Amino acid sequence: MDLPRAVGAATLRVSVTDRCNHRCAYCMPEIGVPLLPRSEIPPLSELAGAVRWLVERFAVDRVKVTGGEPLVRGGLPAFVAAVAAFPGVREVSMTTNGTRLAASARELAGAGLRRVNVSLDTLDPGRFRELTRGGRVEEALEGIDAALA
Repeated sequence: MDLPRAVGAATLRVSVTDRCNHRCAYCMPEIGVPLLPRSEIPPLSELAGAVRWLVERFAVDRVKVTGGEPLVRGGLPAFVAAVAAFPGVREVSMTTNGTRLAASARELAGAGLRRVNVSLDTLDPGRFRELTRGGRVEEALEGIDAALA
């Protein structure tokens, strides 16, 4: 298919996984949702190739990494580094629940991640645990602190 090249800047959202370490009531019904078999989830190198094609073809200059929860996906810093290195990409950002961010914030920043959006529904520990079905707001806050450091 021959598509016209886009004019001007564009943002691409890339979901790197359908999995999440939370089971938020508004996102995951109690009965669960069908997940892709792991064998059908493309390797991050394949996703990076698709991103590169879209960057080149449609003048994408910002890439937002999403999920599920992107930080449950192994190899994310290398993916971010690859995408950040594509000519024309000005910014790589990520949306996360933040609970795994403390462990990887420095490495992700070094790889080229420039912005993080942390989904934080409440600061009340009990309500957070209830909404996420077991999550700890303290972990999200530690992740935010690590991202700011």
